[in-house]
Amino acid sequence: MVQNPQQNALKNHDLTCFDFSRNMCENYKSPSEKYSEIYKKLRQEFTEEGVSYLRQHLLKAISTNSPFKLLIPDTYTTLNKVAEILLLNEFELVYWHILIESTSKAERAMNSQLLAIFTAFMAKSDLNNEYEPFEYLLETIFPNFRMNYYNWTLITDCSDVSLAQLNAKYNEMILSNKTHLYRDYDDMVNELMDMPRRKESYISEYKSDLSTIGDMENELELFEQEVLGGEHFSSIDEDMINVI
Repeated sequence: MVQNPQQNALKNHDLTCFDFSRNMCENYKSPSEKYSEIYKKLRQEFTEEGVSYLRQHLLKAISTNSPFKLLIPDTYTTLNKVAEILLLNEFELVYWHILIESTSKAERAMNSQLLAIFTAFMAKSDLNNEYEPFEYLLETIFPNFRMNYYNWTLITDCSDVSLAQLNAKYNEMILSNKTHLYRDYDDMVNELMDMPRRKESYISEYKSDLSTIGDMENELELFEQEVLGGEHFSSIDEDMINVI
């Protein structure tokens, strides 16, 4: 039976679409797979670069002056873990500190670990255009994180931080720790000039249920096993806690 040209064209077209769809399916990655791979790559780069002594000085300064109702060693441990999960660099730490200081008394009455995570993620997302891998990560560790976080942004007293504030706070924290390190601020300003504004907050259909946030230690242990393949977060230097 002789097929007309239109039938052949339709047949070839269908086959082409089928092959294209099959390739799309084979190469498709869910958002969770995509962001998990991105995070693992970022974490590997962060680990290879190493943690600077200055960064730990800044963490210690934040924990010492923190409004959180925790003992200093406990606060330092909590902040260190949160900073390592979100791969915070020196300037993100300073930005985080400014946000923590701007929280209200009502906010400080909430779970300290939860407030630390919320403010740290706000610092990360304010200073980075691509924050989605970290949001997916936190949603993996803490059920309903996204809903609870965006509900919190509706009531928080935290405000956007200007580059001038960031620079001034950075200098203040460096001097307070008697750390005399040179930093090229022109490069910093050029790097952060396109700092995105905070995303618009939105109201969730449901009330925030902060009780769904699990115990941080247990959740982090589970995260280390399932997401990081057994890799542990770097241990806290006890001498650093006592001496800095």
